[in-house]
Amino acid sequence: MNAVLSKNRHADLPYELVRNARVEVRRVIDVNLHQCAEITIDDRYIHRFPSSSRISKALDVASPEDIQARMTGGQFFIVNDKMVDFQGGDYVGFVHDDKGIHALASTLGFMTVDDLAPHRRRDMTRRIQKSSGDVSDVFLRNVWSETGIEVPNMGAGGDFTTQIAVEWSPFMRHVQMNFDLIRQICTNGMVGMATFLNTKVPIVNMWEQHLDIATTSLRAKVESRVKHRIGVMADERVSLATCILMQKHVSERMQLAANRTGDDTADMSRLHNMLAAVDPVAHLSDYYQEGVFNDKNIAARVPGHLSALDVFNLATELATHTNAGGDSTNAGLSKMANGLLFNPNHIDARITGLSGGDVKLAGFSDPDRAFFGLLTQ
Repeated sequence: MNAVLSKNRHADLPYELVRNARVEVRRVIDVNLHQCAEITIDDRYIHRFPSSSRISKALDVASPEDIQARMTGGQFFIVNDKMVDFQGGDYVGFVHDDKGIHALASTLGFMTVDDLAPHRRRDMTRRIQKSSGDVSDVFLRNVWSETGIEVPNMGAGGDFTTQIAVEWSPFMRHVQMNFDLIRQICTNGMVGMATFLNTKVPIVNMWEQHLDIATTSLRAKVESRVKHRIGVMADERVSLATCILMQKHVSERMQLAANRTGDDTADMSRLHNMLAAVDPVAHLSDYYQEGVFNDKNIAARVPGHLSALDVFNLATELATHTNAGGDSTNAGLSKMANGLLFNPNHIDARITGLSGGDVKLAGFSDPDRAFFGLLTQ
């Protein structure tokens, strides 16, 4: 698959940077009886900050008039009549001129919730539904290129796509490049995704060409690394400590799902199957005494029942197909997946050194398998 620029640029959406704005601030109460700051920008646009935002929390120690004084004279970026970015009146940092904003909007454009990758779409949809304030469904982000990768000797389990997205802002001198690695199982259309290797590209003369050059160079390095690592991760054993950490992620999400309304039985079934796959005690109690599971220092030095590829698949499946919350964040799972791919000795110094000894690799461990939540009992 050749590199392509996304067609979903939505460059026709109306936008405006309101400079030196007149701002009115009010204290309002949301449906959960929490206070929120609601603002009117230049008598035209209304935005309510969620109760958890720093602006609304400032109402605990400041009056609406105090906050209004700090925000008046600020700059507010409006897209499709919704505020998507802003800086208060005391901001003295970088701001693009109108010509620069036009170049970014026409070249990179915008994304909507429906354009986002699956794990981002899921998180943002839930955030919009739960928010007590206004959350924009338009983002200063777009996909710059996609390239297919095929890892030899792995069948359908070796089909990947690298997706490079670019984020921009009227208040940044650079654009932010984010790389997603998507594992595609063609037979069922499901994907497992990990975000990795973020980088910045300065916006200077001929910045579009610089973006193309940076994309080509970084993509080549990433794809070479991915092909190598995925090819050997199936033969690398992670430590018991890593298995325990993954179990905590699954258990945390199971508990949160059980306490939520609207999570369907398919999500719970997926999490139950994943817990059965990762549970160290269930798989290793014949090999280790009980104290080993409770001693993190020992657990870090003995092999678990999962391969590095198993853990990568589990981490990306959790992040892509289940809801984050509590101590299990998608950022934490991405950090684990990224470490396995790009710096395994940093994330777990024992990974490449463990042979497994007498501990058997889980019977379901299979390079062709990407989704543990679909294991049948």
